[in-house]
Formats: sequence, structure tokens, C-alpha cells
Amino acid sequence: MKAAAIIQARMTSSRLPGKVLMELGNRPMLQLVIERLQRSETLSDIIVATSAEEADDLIVDLCADLAIPVARGSRDDVLSRFAGALHLTGADTIVRVTADCPLIDSALIDKALGVFATERPDHLSCGSDGGYPRGINAEIIARAALEIAAREAAEPFEREHVTPFLYTRPDRFRLVKMEAPQELRRPDYRITVDEPADMAMMEALLKGIGGDPLAISLYDVVTFLDAHPEVAAMNGGVYQKHFTETGR
Repeated sequence: MKAAAIIQARMTSSRLPGKVLMELGNRPMLQLVIERLQRSETLSDIIVATSAEEADDLIVDLCADLAIPVARGSRDDVLSRFAGALHLTGADTIVRVTADCPLIDSALIDKALGVFATERPDHLSCGSDGGYPRGINAEIIARAALEIAAREAAEPFEREHVTPFLYTRPDRFRLVKMEAPQELRRPDYRITVDEPADMAMMEALLKGIGGDPLAISLYDVVTFLDAHPEVAAMNGGVYQKHFTETGR
């Protein structure tokens, strides 16, 4: 099995424009995501999928500095962007990551890829639906299943959110959900960035934990937030869009 991470990123978020290049952990947030993924022992490729809009030239410039390949395409049809990114890798397994999840955990991704290699589903979810904090979310997709979705998905939300075509069709695709162990089971914690309150919480979290932001584990995050509920509450009221909603 050869696995590649595809990170979706764009500058024109409706709730917090430019968030993916805002500084977090002494580097742009997208760079933090990339460097944390580079600690994976399993991923062979990392690709950024962004839009062809002029605003996203800044993302392309950062990726050039980091020697990360970029696929560009539609702003709203993110699924087509992922399909374009497939041309940049020979991987048969794709890990979908979003650039607004700056503490994505490479060790957890490696664990999920191990489960995927054993069970060989079409889609594996590793996120809040299994009890993990929101923002640890990663999806692992068989390349062949992603190609089917790219050809056949028709609803706007299926095109924007990449994978609903797969996980809403359990009769057609084999689905696996990873359940969080009890010590990490905190689905109410938000460690993703959609609004200013999320960014303020992430800054407080990184400052509170301290040390190298690349070395922060999910266990570190959960332990800190358990001990500091006032930090966890900073973004507790942020609205989480349903997967059928479009427009970011």
C-alpha cells in the first residue's frame, strides 16, 4: 500500500478569510499542517489541493518554498481538485486532510492507515464521529473509490465536501469508522479553525502546552484541555456546519 495525503486549502474562507496562512506555532498554519504530516512513518507523498483563484497564489508560493506539489482547480468543486491531485501521485490510498486542522496527529494517521491496510475498506473515518476531538479528523479513501466519486457525484455538497458520496452509500461502499479510546474520547473539543474564536483558542492551547508545536500529541491536547476547561470553552459556541451545507 502506498499512501498520499492531500490537504485542501484556500484563502477565501467566508468566516475567517486567509486563515490557512495565519501564523500559528511561529509559522503559517498550512505549514504547521504540512510539517506535522511529514512526521508520519507511512505517508509517501503530501500534496496541497487549492483553487485556481488569484488569492490562492500565496498558497502556491508557500508550497514552492516547502517543495510541496500543488494541484489547482475549482474553488467550490473540491472533489475535482482531489481528482486532479491524483495525477501527482501513484498512491493507491488517499488521506484527506484540511488545512484548518493544525494539530492533525501523524501518529493517529499512521494507526488509521494500519487499520485500512488490514481491513481494505473504501473509506475509513477517523474523527469526531468516532469520538475524537473535532480537528483531528482525517479520512482515508481507496483511490478507486475516490475516482468513482469524482465521476459520479452530482450534488453540490458532495462536490464541496469530497467524501459524502461514499459514506452516504453504505450499500455500495465498504465503510470503517475508528472509535477513539476512552482516554482520547473528547468529541466536544474543537481543535480546528473556522472562526476567530477558534484561532484564539488554538493560540492559547499552543502557548499553554509550550515546547515544539510539531511534537504536540493528541494526548497532550486532551490532557491540557481537561485541566484547563476555560481554554476549551473559548470556542465552544462556534457553529459546526452540517456536511450537507455548502459555502465555506
